[in-house]
Amino acid sequence: MRVINMQIQPFKKVQEASYLTANKAWSYRAILRYFYIQHERMREFLFPEEILAHLKDLDGFQEYTEDQLHQDLDQLVKWNTSSAGQVFGRLCEIVAYGY
Repeated sequence: MRVINMQIQPFKKVQEASYLTANKAWSYRAILRYFYIQHERMREFLFPEEILAHLKDLDGFQEYTEDQLHQDLDQLVKWNTSSAGQVFGRLCEIVAYGY
């Protein structure tokens, strides 16, 4: 029997998908789902307050705070999962890529 010696090269980590395996995947997925729904409605500018209000309507988010939301949004931007564009007052442009 002939054995083929192949070097297995590890796949590059897909940073944009890091939210799927993070400890807080439950919150990241809910935020990105909301972005996707708003993107379908052609809404590219979202207020953090409206994102928070939507999340608080979901099970498990009743104790979720605005500070937690901002931390989660910052993390999503670091992972290149979303992009926080220009900030005008408390209005921010958020674009979710590929969702």
